[in-house]
Amino acid sequence: MTENIEIDELIEDFNQYIKLVATGSITIAESFRNKQVEIALKEVTNFVEGMNWLITANNYFKTQNVISMFNEQKIVGFFEEINEGLTMQDYFLVADLFEYEIAQYFADIPVVTVKN
Repeated sequence: MTENIEIDELIEDFNQYIKLVATGSITIAESFRNKQVEIALKEVTNFVEGMNWLITANNYFKTQNVISMFNEQKIVGFFEEINEGLTMQDYFLVADLFEYEIAQYFADIPVVTVKN
């Protein structure tokens, strides 16, 4: 019974966090476009930490009876593109990535559910 409560809480937290990522991605994009690079870089760090939590939770879901459409490889691809843009200091490229790719991905991802 306790394990079911814990998995239900994790699913709820996961789904709530997913909903926030699209908005947070737009905020990151705006920070880069407004040349608030220091703020944007802190937000990117928070984004990476959040993605690592989502990946960990998603891997746990795979061991349980939980359906998740979260694509870990897609996130790794985003990490690579973010890193490439930051390395080149092309903040407008990174802003576009957050606004048009990352935000869209998270706006479209279905919620996590338990298999019946």
